[in-house]
Parts: sequence; structure tokens; C-alpha cells
Amino acid sequence: MKQFEPAEQSPQAPAQAANNEPIRRFTVDIVAADGCKLRTAVFLPAGAGPYATILMRTPYGITEAASAAEVVGQAGAAQGYATVAQDVRGRHGSDGDFNLGQHDQEDATATLDWITGQPWSDGAVVLRGDSAGGLFAWLAATTKHPAVRGVVVGVTGGVFDGFGYFDRGVVQPENLIGWVGNLMLPDRLARTGLAVGDPRWRVLAEGDTTPTLVELLTLGAGEEAHAAELMRRMTALTEANRRSIMQLASEPAQTHQQLEELMPWVAQWLAHPDPEDSFWDYLDYGDELEVLPVPGLHLGGWHDVFIRGTIRNYVRAASAALAPQRLIISPYTHYGSNAPVGSWTPPLAQQPDSMGMLGTTPGPSPDVVRNWLARYLDASGSSEIESGAPISLYVQRADLWRDEWEWPLARTEWTPLYLKSNGSANTADGDGALSALLPQSGCVDNYTYDPDDPVPSVGGTHLGAYLPAGIFDQTAVEARADVLVYTSTPFEEGFEITGPVTVTLFVSTSAVDTDFTARLTDVDIEGRSTNVCDGVVRLRFRAGSKGLVQPHSQQRVVVELSPTSYWFAPGHRVRLQVSSSNFPLQQPNSNTGQNEWLHDVRPQAANQTVFHGGATPSALLLPVVPTAD
Repeated sequence: MKQFEPAEQSPQAPAQAANNEPIRRFTVDIVAADGCKLRTAVFLPAGAGPYATILMRTPYGITEAASAAEVVGQAGAAQGYATVAQDVRGRHGSDGDFNLGQHDQEDATATLDWITGQPWSDGAVVLRGDSAGGLFAWLAATTKHPAVRGVVVGVTGGVFDGFGYFDRGVVQPENLIGWVGNLMLPDRLARTGLAVGDPRWRVLAEGDTTPTLVELLTLGAGEEAHAAELMRRMTALTEANRRSIMQLASEPAQTHQQLEELMPWVAQWLAHPDPEDSFWDYLDYGDELEVLPVPGLHLGGWHDVFIRGTIRNYVRAASAALAPQRLIISPYTHYGSNAPVGSWTPPLAQQPDSMGMLGTTPGPSPDVVRNWLARYLDASGSSEIESGAPISLYVQRADLWRDEWEWPLARTEWTPLYLKSNGSANTADGDGALSALLPQSGCVDNYTYDPDDPVPSVGGTHLGAYLPAGIFDQTAVEARADVLVYTSTPFEEGFEITGPVTVTLFVSTSAVDTDFTARLTDVDIEGRSTNVCDGVVRLRFRAGSKGLVQPHSQQRVVVELSPTSYWFAPGHRVRLQVSSSNFPLQQPNSNTGQNEWLHDVRPQAANQTVFHGGATPSALLLPVVPTAD
């Protein structure tokens, strides 16, 4: 028997459906298999139905007027879909304790059973989610419930794709401290009555910028004065949050102890930095995507924190060809077309989409989400959506959208650029170079990495709420002596790279464990260097040879940079930065070989060596796309 309990009605102003009749909105408590009550908002168009349904499960609350749940709910019902938005277990109006992924498949199954048992349901459901909501959508999809007709996910990825870790073993503090403190901690405090003694956590708990951002993005013409005031408020909140994140991240053991009480599930995540640890089995949905028989629409951005996960999820879901998959990658950050890409604003007009977040879609044409739903949810849309190439991607700086059939592109010309120097590649004024030819003789470059003085993050795939994501001038970074800089000669002809970017390094360190970072940049005719993509490898989690290293032993490592699509204009140069830190995008390695979140260790400086040329062919590997004849 499908169970539900009525909850109090939410006092929302009546919205209008397509036929100008009021949308019906009510709340219920759906009872999960173990008796836990899950607060759920239902948005129904006028009329008796039956309706196809959009299901959105969220940790962010379903009652606020400006919440994503309310926006999607009202928009879906206005388009003729029943829309169901649910507070996940342990959040806001739902009972239980929150522990991401522990009960989400069972709770999603109970919710889907309830939906299909309603007289207004036609039995068809699409799962919808962006950011954290996308993770809940994937977990629901892996139940293989017969009602699920498809998945629409935007800017989302797994734990080791930016959700908690930037890469294997490397924590992303702005997520596991900033996101947790801003968006997860306030409800936890309200539910438990916990007192927060550390003022930095109080700053984060009281400093959520989301309401201000939503208000700013939805302002109309003639509201410039109010926009300026909102920007001042945003700036103040963001700076206070940033300081708190960096201070808490600089005291990892103490911060972990605090999280054991404030957010126990986050403390558990920090205690398990190895993605191959069986601890992560409950959240590892990747293998399930390869046997998932439902269509998927995957939306991402080149400068989004989850770009690696977005592409990885698409590739896995598309690999078995069990159902159509569509991937759209815009040039944007986590906040889509409503925010600049750092110092660069892509020359794109926003595309309207009544079913996209904030009424827009980050795609090459209008109504991408709306048309996809029409095809796969209620079968009213055109089948032409399946006849074209499944991938649409934006080529940055070439400023064009292009359709592709596979990832990586089959026509890719994998092009190595080898590192070389005379031993003084430190800073942009050094003698580091990139060459198409492997230098016959070997050489080394050295620098000292001090965890107490990490290289500051300037641009990149940030979440974007605390430090701006996107493209920025790298002058300050490239002036540091602990940053090796290798630069090509100018290219007479422009060229495009599209795909995964990797850097192979032959290295040694005086420590038993350390990190090596790599960043690809574009140097224009005037000598200005701006970032394209970056990555990191932690030695003890290096692919193929995990474990601590013997100090001063030579190691071969591969740094996987975030994938990209980018046009290098004629006369520009390719540049590679190599270092060992990128904070606060990535948590600095203490160089001790211990988990600094669990052990109060004293960070140690490490002497780093990069070998190149001869028998140690350190190289940047670019996915060059040949120009069409």
C-alpha cells in the first residue's frame, strides 16, 4: 500500500498553469520503508490529469519562495507536468539523520512508488537535479525503478570529482568547509540545537550568499541602485566566508574534530581519502550508469567544479548504448550563464528555457531542457532530438558551438610538448620552455614547497561562491619561485584543443608524500598569461603505484587536468605551470605521509625536483583538433 500523511499546507501565492488556471500546490509526508517521514511538495497543473511527473530530491529545502524546488515546481506545473520536490532524509521538513547516500536509494524507491500510485500520475517520471541535487538524481536512477523515463542532471559529479575531493586524496576545502558551513550546517544546528563555539563556523552558518545571489540574478531593468547594494552585500559575505574557509583549512585536525560533532558524515569523508576504499561503495554509482536503461541529459560547464564528473558520467552512461544520452558543455562556471567566467564574459546571448534554472539554459539553442522533457517524459516532442550528434560543446575563444559524436573526439591528434630548461625554470622570467621535440640531454629544475606558504588559487574550477571561478591573469602566480614555468614559442597559426589534458612528470621529493600540480595557460601577444585548466596528483595515490615514496627516489606521475575545449589564437604561446599547491582550490599536502585531518602533524617543507629531457621525457599532452579542410 502506498502511504502518505498530509502535512500543513504551504501558504504560496497561486501560480498560473498554461491554461491560466491556478497551479495546485500541497505538501505531504511520504513514509519510507523504515517509517521515516519525507516532507514532499507536490505541484499539479489544473485539471484531473493524469500527468507525467518531474521528481526533484534536494538537501536545500522545498519551502522557500526562491528555492530551486519552488522554481522547478512552478515551472513544471505551468508546462503541464506534475512536479514533486522532496526534502531528503534528515534535511529541513523530513525526519531522520542526514548521511548523504546512505538511504537515498530506498527513499527514492518509496517516493517513486507513491507517485505512481496517485490518481493524477500517468506512471512516467523524470528525475531532475542540479549540483548536489544531481547526485540525488543519479542515486534515484540507479534503483532502476520502472517509472523512471529519464534523468536531467546539471553541474554535478561524484565525491572525487569535486564534491569533496578535487582528485584522489586531495580535499577541496571550499566544498567540505564552505559549502557544508553555508548550506548544510544551518539546518543541522536548527534541528539539533548544537552550539557553535568557533566564530568561523558561525560566520559560515550565517553567511549563505545564495538568497542574495538569486535576488541579484533576477533583477529587472531600472534596478541598478538595488543591484549595487546587493553586490556590496555579496562581496562582504564572500570575503568573510573565504577567510573562515582558509583559516579552518589551515587547522585540519582541529577542524575535523569540530566536524565530528557538527557534521559527522563530513568527518567520515575526510577520514577516507582513497576512492578505492570500500567505505565509498554506498556512494559509487559509476558502474551502475553503464547498465542504466534510461535516457539522460547531462549539462556542464568548462569552468564548473564538477566538469570532470559531468563528462565521466556521460561517457559511462553512453558506453553501453542502452538509451540515448545527451551532453551539453557550456563555457560557464557552476552558476551557468548568469555569472561571468572570471575576467572573461563569453559573447553569448542567454537562451530562454522555461524548464531551465532561472528560465535559461546553457546550450546552443533555446528550450534544451523543455524539448528533452517533451520527447522523453510525455512523448509530445519530436524524435529529431535523437537524430543529431549527442554532444554539443562550446569552443572557448573561438566562440562557437559545435556538435560531436564521441568523447574524446576520434579525430584528436595527441600532441606532446616536452619540458626543457637549463635548470632555471622558476618564475615566468626563468628559462623554462616547451618544445615539440624531445631534448636529447636531460636536465632538472628544483623548487621548495612549503605547505605553510602555498601557491594561491587564481581562477580555475572553483565552486565560485567564495573565490571566483574561471579565467584570470596569472602574473602573480608566475612570479613565485616555487612555480616552474615552461613556455612555447609563438604559434604562427591558431589551433584548437578539445578533450582531456594530461601532464607526465618525472619527479622526486625529499618527503615521503607530496603533491604535484599542473596548470595550462594561454599567453597572448602582449605576454598576458591566463589559465585554461589545471590538475593535481598526490604521490601516495598515484595511479598504478600507490603508497608512500622513498625520499629522493625518482617517480613517474601523470597529472590529469580538467578537460577543456579552447582555441589558441595565432601568435599566442602555450604555457605550463608546475608546482605543488593551489590553495584553497586544493588542500595543501603536509608532506608527512599522514592524513592531516586525522593527525595533528607539523607540515614540513619539501625539496622538489622535476626531471625532463633524455630518458625522463616530462611532457604536456594536448588533444589537438585538426582544422577542417
